[in-house]
Amino acid sequence: MDKSSWGIRRVDQMPGKGRTILIYGQAGRGKTSLINTLKGNILLINIDCGEQVLNPNNPNNSIDVCSLVSKNLKDPSKSIQKLDEFVDWLIAQETLEWGYIIVDNISEVQDTKLASLVETRKGNLIVSPDKLAYGQAGFFMLNILKKMRNLTYAGVNVIYIAWEKTDKVEDFGGEVHSEKSTMLFGQNQAKIEGLVDFVMAMRVDKKGNRFLQLDADNKYSAKKRSEPGVEYPSIIECPKDSDSTLQDFFDLISRARTGRVD
Repeated sequence: MDKSSWGIRRVDQMPGKGRTILIYGQAGRGKTSLINTLKGNILLINIDCGEQVLNPNNPNNSIDVCSLVSKNLKDPSKSIQKLDEFVDWLIAQETLEWGYIIVDNISEVQDTKLASLVETRKGNLIVSPDKLAYGQAGFFMLNILKKMRNLTYAGVNVIYIAWEKTDKVEDFGGEVHSEKSTMLFGQNQAKIEGLVDFVMAMRVDKKGNRFLQLDADNKYSAKKRSEPGVEYPSIIECPKDSDSTLQDFFDLISRARTGRVD
């Protein structure tokens, strides 16, 4: 067997790859509505019932919605099972018609998985989840994201939307401060943020202007994967009247791939 049998290629001969982005923020900040600023064919995997903010008459894109919200609120496991099966179906397709696949919202996915584990163990008895349930819910969410990462090798860009939490964090100097990050359980936050290419914090300034923060500081967790020949911005402004906020960012990625960074 030669090296090609193992998929070994020169780095400049690697196929084009989509990117993975995690956007988190407080409820109502406009995270889901950013989908309206993308172009082309889009698939929204809907867990959070937020599809009402999407513009059905946008001439720049076509949005399909796969709603996985269980109609039976007493059985949250149905939504979770459908999500796992649907992701497997996506991976099995030879070609995909969507350039962007969005999961809204992964914090809700993890909470729903946790609720389903409690229901499975205790029947109809209302109890608090134990450490094992938290661990299983976290593993499930991590596994879903690892499977969806495979879609990027088909050129699909994957966007995850999540809620925001605030933790007390001790820095290297021993000082304790508040840090905002993705609302995920324990170590799963760091693991999932490590899996994606970009972590963006949705923020709103005192004047009500929205923006995405891509650089981490002592108040917000964020991340941008460095690439040769391109410098990604620290801040992406999100004016409410813009129809291209996220698309402009993905266009920058495309230019970086071809060596045409303006």
